[in-house]
Amino acid sequence: MEGHNFFREMLRSRKAMFGVCVVSLIVLSAIFSPWLAPYDPGTQNLIGRLAKPLATTADGRFHLLGTDQLGRDILSRLIYGARVSLLVGTVASLIAGTLGVTLGLIAGYFGGRIDAMIMRLCDVQLALPYILIAISVLALLGNGLINIIIVLSLTQWVTYARVVRSGTLSVKEKEFVLAAKALGFGSPKIMLRYVLPNVFAPVIVIATFSVAQTIIAESALSFLGLSVPPSIPSWGGMLADGRTYLVVAWWLATLPGLAITFTVIGVNLFGDWLRDHLDPKLQV
Repeated sequence: MEGHNFFREMLRSRKAMFGVCVVSLIVLSAIFSPWLAPYDPGTQNLIGRLAKPLATTADGRFHLLGTDQLGRDILSRLIYGARVSLLVGTVASLIAGTLGVTLGLIAGYFGGRIDAMIMRLCDVQLALPYILIAISVLALLGNGLINIIIVLSLTQWVTYARVVRSGTLSVKEKEFVLAAKALGFGSPKIMLRYVLPNVFAPVIVIATFSVAQTIIAESALSFLGLSVPPSIPSWGGMLADGRTYLVVAWWLATLPGLAITFTVIGVNLFGDWLRDHLDPKLQV
């Protein structure tokens, strides 16, 4: 019954439905990109380079969103670029969430020196700009999708840890937790069965916003040449390639910029609605 109420309220909310539609479009583009893309995103055609949107090149190929400086189809590269953004955003947020929730539970439940040590680690993390961490780690490990996910995971876990720690400090003093301790349950079982379910609602909301932040971060790193190799289409890389041609070919940078913008807005709007739905204070 609760699940039916969730979906009914989501369908009634324009904000939520816009976010769901945008995210669904990106997910479908990433999954079915080999079938949706009209051309191979890496195929170059110098005869049809810098073709405008809705143009037909000399070889008879129609390009809905035009071509880039190497004659590659923009629409195909946007569709394939969704793979990178979606994969990095979801996997990095999942890893960061797992790490942050685990450390937050440990810090809030045990307290004392363990809590102080984890919180000081959070302070150190917050004091370092993520771009500095990214440059340092990528200089050691090199560019690559896995390395980008590792870097962005290391910069996203602090929010999870601090929120979960705050909730754990309150929940661990509840009667049901004290009763579980009196019955002789171990700390791992108490944290997973009794504490975590009561502090997990904010984690879901943080995860949605984290995905949007990670997509922006990955695009920024791609723009700086610190993300995936140039042979792999990515929205940030397309932005970087298009900045040189802003005057003569505005669509090279504008279209991937719009893709990033609408994706982030869609994820944020859904996360904003999810926060309102899960926060009991806003339902009174």
